Amino acid sequence: MELAWWLSRLTGMSSVLQVSKLESVDKNTCYSIDKHILKTLLQGYKIPKVTHISVDEVYGRSKKQQKKGETRDDLFLTVIVDLNTHKVIWVSKSRRKEALDEFFEIIGKTECDKIKVVATDQHRGYGESVKEHCCNAKVVWDKFHLIQSFNEALNEERKDEFEKAKANRSDLMEMIRGKYKYLFTKRNSKRSKKEKAHLIEALTMNKKLLSVDLIKEKFHRMYQRLDKDKALYELNTCYEWALEAGAKHLEKWIWNIMDKQEFWNYFDDPYTTNTSEGINRVIKGLKWQAYGYKDMHYFALKILQKCGYLNYKYALNDFNYLA
Repeated sequence: MELAWWLSRLTGMSSVLQVSKLESVDKNTCYSIDKHILKTLLQGYKIPKVTHISVDEVYGRSKKQQKKGETRDDLFLTVIVDLNTHKVIWVSKSRRKEALDEFFEIIGKTECDKIKVVATDQHRGYGESVKEHCCNAKVVWDKFHLIQSFNEALNEERKDEFEKAKANRSDLMEMIRGKYKYLFTKRNSKRSKKEKAHLIEALTMNKKLLSVDLIKEKFHRMYQRLDKDKALYELNTCYEWALEAGAKHLEKWIWNIMDKQEFWNYFDDPYTTNTSEGINRVIKGLKWQAYGYKDMHYFALKILQKCGYLNYKYALNDFNYLA
């Protein structure tokens, strides 16, 4: 039993394969031991009390591993992070509404009522779950996911102008083709001198793309204004400029978020999922180290072990591991 706990402790620092080689234990045996110990720890695990959480999904399985009757949503895991401690406190299967429901049902109504902020992306299921279970919580749409979505609308404008230039056999076509798409979505302050020179030449040839670039800069400036009234003024200006420029993709995108309270909540409580994004990198490294996981329950336990409290450092302080 002492050897079993020791092996599980080692797997928190390295892969099961490497631990099996180090301790001369069969790989499958080492995997079974580790899973058994983690399941044992899970029985005594209590989710910490939280007030501010971040909810994000992580890709768990490839499309090739999708089983009959499953959808793409079942290939993901929902990861819940405490924004105060930056620790993973729970992992649920799939990215459906039910995945977050499971977490809220486990902690109970009393603890749900104490949650003040839930930072997440624009995933409808997560928002519906929070509204159903957490009556005092504000859903805050993550700034970085919104900017990513905004950049996609920007790229659609570039593609439209590329198609026009291609039809007219214009010199502009070569300057705005696909390989330059990140140049058009990048903030001006982050562009190199060479990139700025290229962009100036392209924008002088197309007024619409010039307007789109100005809208992009103003949209980013809006996030620097934590005053909601000033931010509203900036967003309204972006919308008016999009109308004048005929930028239909940006116009539609801005219109769709204008009346969303989840968007405006950011200017009262500027929380983001950047902690979750950082943890997602650790999770990807964990997945890479193990050459992927077929067992999603085990993968969820490993995430709690590596990024949360399900390990010897925290869980064993109040747990008789020799029992």
